[in-house]
Amino acid sequence: MIKSGVNYLKTTELSVVVPTYNEKSNIYKLVESLEFVLKDINWEIIFVDDNSPDKTAEEVRKISKVNSKVHIIHRIGRRGLSSACVEGAIYASSKYVLIMDADMQHDETIIIRMLNTIKSGNYNLIVGSRFVDGASASTGLSKIRENGSKLAIWMSQLILKPIQLCDTMSGFFMFERQLLVKYAESFSPNGFKILLDFIMCAKKEIKIKEIGYAMRARYSGDSKMNHAIVLEYLQLLIEHSIGKIFPARFIFFVLVGTSGLFLHLVNLFIFYKIFSYDFYTSQLIATSISITSNYLINNIFTFRERMLKGVRLLFGLFSFYIICGIGAWSNLAVSSKLLDSDFNWMIAGIIGAGISSVWNYSVSSRFTWRWNSTLLKGQS
Repeated sequence: MIKSGVNYLKTTELSVVVPTYNEKSNIYKLVESLEFVLKDINWEIIFVDDNSPDKTAEEVRKISKVNSKVHIIHRIGRRGLSSACVEGAIYASSKYVLIMDADMQHDETIIIRMLNTIKSGNYNLIVGSRFVDGASASTGLSKIRENGSKLAIWMSQLILKPIQLCDTMSGFFMFERQLLVKYAESFSPNGFKILLDFIMCAKKEIKIKEIGYAMRARYSGDSKMNHAIVLEYLQLLIEHSIGKIFPARFIFFVLVGTSGLFLHLVNLFIFYKIFSYDFYTSQLIATSISITSNYLINNIFTFRERMLKGVRLLFGLFSFYIICGIGAWSNLAVSSKLLDSDFNWMIAGIIGAGISSVWNYSVSSRFTWRWNSTLLKGQS
């Protein structure tokens, strides 16, 4: 049973931050479970809801009317697990903050152990781990997702050195609030797994302890894992490895452009060699197809949080044609000039392609996927 009231004369020892999206059926169960395991301490729980269609926020408000430990941050027009965790931690009133999911997969019975460990002063980040000795993820994850998590962990461990952490993908961890606040502005705005971002930003100050637990099956609801989340994770890895040299979004843009080049050559061969069109017509068709392909892929992946739809998609395509046309002209002009100045043909080609890539990315990111979407949104 959920108890009401809280003793405001006592200092809050622990703030539990729970990001939610369509978790209405899990809210009561989670609060009830925490009431039982945290009965001997003064605590609060902060739900950060991204305007869930299932009215999760309303369910939290209903419970908060009879339990003053329960709080809600209802976000409108903002999405993202990482930013939700940061907002919840900033709102928290205690020195220590716990991040956990609402779906009951995290074992709340180890929370007191986590709290006692961090209060010892020897550590400032306690991670609930599924991959240390004695822990398990097999009940909570399918074999495919478990192997996927292990692959993601291995990739992140390559950039974490010398920090040793078995479960970099954990969404169940406790930390000193001020440490997160200190580095919050450095976090990736689109991150899915805030733990890795937190550690990389506060690397010199982090003192980690992992505590194992057995991950449970989801109580209710569906997993939020999708292609966009995978891409956000890859983007985070890029930002913390080579992000100081090139923005991760630019890397994605170039990779998409590389796929467009391959598609261009395939279509050029088809129309020129198989259908026997003249070279100029074949080149024009192949170029149009590759630019269209690049635009659609970038719209879905590279600029997914600004994705254009409907009439905005068509308007954006038109602007992308113009931008890439200017980029192609600059490529040709620069590379030809360098070639005439006795540069090696390959170096001239690479420099020309590099200049057009930077132009295409910088202008399309500001015009096609930012200014156009804002302009058309205001007209709709």
